[in-house]
Amino acid sequence: MQHIHIHIHTQMHIHIFLDWDLLALLYNGVSLTNWSFVSLQRLAGCGAHFAPIGLLHMFNSGGAIRELHYHEDDQQLEQHVSEEALCNNTSSSSSWVEMKIHGCGEFGAYASIQPKHCFLNKHKLQFSYDPLSGLLKVLIPQSEGFSQDLIFTF
Repeated sequence: MQHIHIHIHTQMHIHIFLDWDLLALLYNGVSLTNWSFVSLQRLAGCGAHFAPIGLLHMFNSGGAIRELHYHEDDQQLEQHVSEEALCNNTSSSSSWVEMKIHGCGEFGAYASIQPKHCFLNKHKLQFSYDPLSGLLKVLIPQSEGFSQDLIFTF
């Protein structure tokens, strides 16, 4: 049974449907709006579900995500975050999500639990998390480079 995450841009809502629920919704017709469809990924190390949305105020929000990788141990995490951040990280992460992001602005994702940490280009970054909707938001600053490395640890 596949779960599908849907983000409705104009209303900033998150909905999770089973395959057959989504088909019924689309068949019955819905007013025109901008939707993002993303499959939920279960992170086995911590049991969380995660689905990246992308830059929330872009028409093609998912186009900002150039690469997406899921990791189930923290063996390689030290290569992707600064030494200072590792020293301040008192708890190890059993799962982490790594993305390459193109562009700047408010990045959003769905997470069934609050991440422990967020890192952008190896440095710790503040984020907001709404436990009722699962909406995870982080502000991606403008960068000189083509893409930026964004990591959430769970």
